[in-house]
Amino acid sequence: MASADSPDEIGAGLTLSSMVKEIQGLKDKFKREDLDSPSPFADLEKATVLQECRIFSDSRIVTEAPRKCSQLITKLLHIVTQGDSMSSSEVTDVFFGVTKLFQSSDALLRRMVYFFIK
Repeated sequence: MASADSPDEIGAGLTLSSMVKEIQGLKDKFKREDLDSPSPFADLEKATVLQECRIFSDSRIVTEAPRKCSQLITKLLHIVTQGDSMSSSEVTDVFFGVTKLFQSSDALLRRMVYFFIK
């Protein structure tokens, strides 16, 4: 008769090695899924995104297309999190461009601005 504390009976027959195998299988599955569906930001070029950010100075576009501005902030955040470095002039231009977006009446865009500056 096996004792109640044996590893085979704890957790309804789950052992450490079976849990590790299950986790490894899930890891491999998600890795394959990641390879099948590439990131929508995979082909971003820093120079292109920085040029697109010039629209932050156009108040008409900011008021008529706040979603486009939010998407650009998302692209900027992706570039920063990927480790791409920016020169001090690029950082300054982006910062002042983004701060102009505070004037937008769109609440979601203002939230993105707060998030970006933080």
